[in-house]
Amino acid sequence: MKIAEKYGLLIDEIPNDYSNPVEIYRKDIFTKRGRNRSISDAIANKLLDEKNSIKDVLKSINKVTRKNSYKMDGHDADYKSKSVRRNEEIIAMWLCSRSASENIGFDRIGRFLDYQIPMNDSKADKHGKIDLLSYNSEENSVFLIELKHPNNAESINKAMLEIATYYQIIDHNKLLKDMGLPSDAKIRKMILVSKDSTNLSDFSKTKEELAKSLEVEVWTYEIENIHIKKAKELEKENFSASRFF
Repeated sequence: MKIAEKYGLLIDEIPNDYSNPVEIYRKDIFTKRGRNRSISDAIANKLLDEKNSIKDVLKSINKVTRKNSYKMDGHDADYKSKSVRRNEEIIAMWLCSRSASENIGFDRIGRFLDYQIPMNDSKADKHGKIDLLSYNSEENSVFLIELKHPNNAESINKAMLEIATYYQIIDHNKLLKDMGLPSDAKIRKMILVSKDSTNLSDFSKTKEELAKSLEVEVWTYEIENIHIKKAKELEKENFSASRFF
């Protein structure tokens, strides 16, 4: 079977997955590393179909109220003592450490408050964790952030669906309370992608429409001379970010 035919069949199967919306972002069609812009645009178009708008589908996901605090014990500023982890987690730990130790925020993203935030109490939870949480006090906005390392080849479509799914799962009121944030803060969705990522070359007008529909902000970041092997290697690097869409 030709690749185009294979992906075409997968695209046709997407509506069948709507019976379990919390699992949509995990489907093969979104996790495949090999990408083709015309195919990924066709997927985005399918998700924007008026009859099966993905925005409305995701709203049917049930909220999960975590009994324990969303604020994780042990997520202090001393990230250097941690064992080597996933690249995204190392960057997230470093950003939270910078915010805590230097009492600084980053552009309009604000201060990074925590990383790897679980959405329920079970260790067997098959869903991931929120990569990063930040707070912009001037805009009274909290960002739920899906972070992507420069070498991460997952599609923009998946990243947008993933953070939009997490947004529906998490208990907003409890999250704000546990993090000591204002109860009227607005919670926003963001994917934070490296400027060097191949994901950006896959971004298109169609994906802008999908981002707009899901109310997901796309931001890019840059870390000078980034080398991710151990967390300490980021100690003297500089971080900057800006809104892409």
